[in-house]
Amino acid sequence: MTFNFVNLRNTPFYMASLSVILLGFLLAFIGTAIIAGSGLMWFSVLYTLLVILAVGWVVGSSTLFQYRLALLSLITINVMLAINHTHTFIYGAGASNALVGAGYIFIGFIEFIWIIAIGSDDGSAVYMSLNRMLVLPSTAYPSQAGAYGRPQPATMTSTGPTHQAHTTIAMPTPMAPAGVGQPFAANDRGNATGSPGSSQVNDVEYLYRAKAKYAYTANPEDNTELSFAKDDVLEIADNKGKWWHARKADGSIGVVPSNYVELIGPNNA
Repeated sequence: MTFNFVNLRNTPFYMASLSVILLGFLLAFIGTAIIAGSGLMWFSVLYTLLVILAVGWVVGSSTLFQYRLALLSLITINVMLAINHTHTFIYGAGASNALVGAGYIFIGFIEFIWIIAIGSDDGSAVYMSLNRMLVLPSTAYPSQAGAYGRPQPATMTSTGPTHQAHTTIAMPTPMAPAGVGQPFAANDRGNATGSPGSSQVNDVEYLYRAKAKYAYTANPEDNTELSFAKDDVLEIADNKGKWWHARKADGSIGVVPSNYVELIGPNNA
């Protein structure tokens, strides 16, 4: 479970919400320090920081759906603390009390949205609406941009996305879970040696093992991409960037979208 800021950057919903809740955290922290808050107040501040770090980490490591239930539990507890502190301090005497109350308003609001977003299935209307509302400008990446600022494939299958051209945009059905998204543009990938279906390794050392979270069908016009099925275990040579150089069990090699797989450990083979 490796954190990659690219995964976080490519999910504007969480980038935006984390920015807002960090503002609320700073207000609550400063206000608590000024009024010399009690132990419970400092516990709430530290607990809020823990929740922020946890959400940022699981989104950045593309493990949101593996830890969604644990996150929902943590967030729900903090929402109750935020509501209590908002009620206690927002009408309190002095600017410092109001500062604490305002901070917890931001915190509670964002965490309430997180509960809805994280608790909603990837095919739900809530998830679809978030995708439509939070689209990055087309200048965010060199290629055409779709939901979450990444190009969308032209055709879809029931097992996952397949695309025929990197320049054709279509809304995928079903959509990958929040924090995962669709395959990245071809010009975002690094250099890969060999081609799919080839057993040629070119002295590449495969240091990691990864498991496919979703099925992926390679672009038929791009012989550097590698198709794989859900739950396939791949050997990974380079886990930096948006496209990883991988090798399947049958020896075929190519590049795979990093948001479709997750590292499961070192390759001891």
